[in-house]
Amino acid sequence: MTYWKRQDAFIRLFRSIKLRFIQGPETARETSFAHAFGRDLHEAREACRRFRIFGETAELDKAWDIYYGVSALIDSYTEFR
Repeated sequence: MTYWKRQDAFIRLFRSIKLRFIQGPETARETSFAHAFGRDLHEAREACRRFRIFGETAELDKAWDIYYGVSALIDSYTEFR
């Protein structure tokens, strides 16, 4: 069995993030977020897409690493507020 036992749940979670990005930013904060993290989140979405097409769990690992990094950055930014 692979490391990713709940692959579908992982993909669903990040699809919701993708849908939010597709709608586009509505506030100055959302615009700032999109500028700061948009490239990384796009790359993570692409890794998820490649996983769905090719089934390579390395793509999920890559997506997770990116999302985790973005999450850590967000935590570090909010820590000082």
